[in-house]
Amino acid sequence: MKTIFFNIPAHGHINPTLPVIGEMIARGEQVICVNTEDQRAAYEAVGAQFVAYPTVSGQESLLERIGNDNLARMALILTQTSERVLPWIFALLDREQPDYVIYDSLVVWAKQAAEQRGIRAAASMTMFVISRESRPPITPGLVLQLVAQMLPVLPRYWRIARRMRRTLGVRPTGLLNTLSGIGNYHVLYTSRLFQPGGDRFGDEYDFVGPTIDGRVTTGALPFALLPRQPIVYISLGTIRNQNLDFYRACFDAFRDHPAQFILSVGKRTDLAQLGPT
Repeated sequence: MKTIFFNIPAHGHINPTLPVIGEMIARGEQVICVNTEDQRAAYEAVGAQFVAYPTVSGQESLLERIGNDNLARMALILTQTSERVLPWIFALLDREQPDYVIYDSLVVWAKQAAEQRGIRAAASMTMFVISRESRPPITPGLVLQLVAQMLPVLPRYWRIARRMRRTLGVRPTGLLNTLSGIGNYHVLYTSRLFQPGGDRFGDEYDFVGPTIDGRVTTGALPFALLPRQPIVYISLGTIRNQNLDFYRACFDAFRDHPAQFILSVGKRTDLAQLGPT
């Protein structure tokens, strides 16, 4: 069996998948992984074939733009990227003829291409599922916030969606549905017990638990300081992690708490702007 696995260049979306990819290859699957060129080594280290996304104008800053935008803008950016890369995705699928496709839940272009070509597809979800089963009650304040975010981008989204239907033969799923990645089958790297509303999800959601490989990496973290207890770890993940107000709120909340704190902010957060901590 041959599969093509599409992802985005974010460690939090890549790392959980690597042990799974390695196990698939060990069981005889042919796995072709698609991501940006700077991620090649991670995939080849587990034995996967690698294909780099083409260089598309504006794609290089995709993660930086996502990290600084609200949900509606984020969905628009993903839709814009989809329109740019879909012709290349179609050509790759036609050339490789995979038995099925795996796509990260944010890789809307792979989901759309698989649907258009009639190829079976599964979603790789490194975040919690966003669906009717897991959403908290929607308050009037949240409705107003979403409307305020969506109104400025909807006209542009509709223009792109119409153009994609006309020229590429795909059907965008709606602005905010772009972020959900919901399909026919889903793999989640957590426990059903941790997923909000987890008991309401069917067998098409496969909660496989955490995937931890045996890689050893070195970094600048001063491990000698970690034996101090307790330890508080603060992180917003690998994409939307440039929220200085969130970090300041954490500092305020734990101001008088005796602990060793670890702050994970990624590579694009200017720590100098946080001020004294």
